[in-house]
Parts: sequence; structure tokens; C-alpha cells
Amino acid sequence: MTTLAQFIKSEAKDVQKKFDHLTDEQAKAIVRFLMNRYVGRSNIHDLIMNTPVESVYGYCPKCGAPGVKRERRPNGNDKCEKGCTYPSRDALDTPPPD
Repeated sequence: MTTLAQFIKSEAKDVQKKFDHLTDEQAKAIVRFLMNRYVGRSNIHDLIMNTPVESVYGYCPKCGAPGVKRERRPNGNDKCEKGCTYPSRDALDTPPPD
């Protein structure tokens, strides 16, 4: 799932391709303005608040909870929000089906 920030960034790149004199920040400001105009500020707030945050460290292969910690060493371990410890290489890219 694409977050709102990722969406704005990708749309800003399209705007910059058409108008190559714009900076990144100017292009992002244009995209935000257009979103506010066509979607409405309250809907954008709902989009931001209801966008699920994906786990940076993947998901626990034991219980499926999002990973919250990673040891920064070769062959390190991850820890999930429920407390399970597992090798980083075993972390799942997507949450397991319910």
C-alpha cells in the first residue's frame, strides 16, 4: 500500500518532468495544493490517519507481529512487538494471512 508521502513524492516527480525548472519542494507544494483543492482537507486528514504503517523490519515468522528492533551486526536478530526474537533473515516481507 502506498503512503500519502510516497504518493506526493511520485506525483511531484511527474510535475517536475513537465516543468523542469521546479525544485522538489515546489513540485510537492503544487501536488499538496491540488490534493487539497480536489480532495478536501478533511479527506486528506483521514487518508493520513488511516494509512497503515508498514513494518520497517518485516514481520515475525512466529506470531506475525511487526518487527520493532534489529541488531546491527552480521547475522543479527530481530524482535517483534510481542517480544519474540528471531533471525533477521527469517523476517517476513508481508504480514501473514489472518
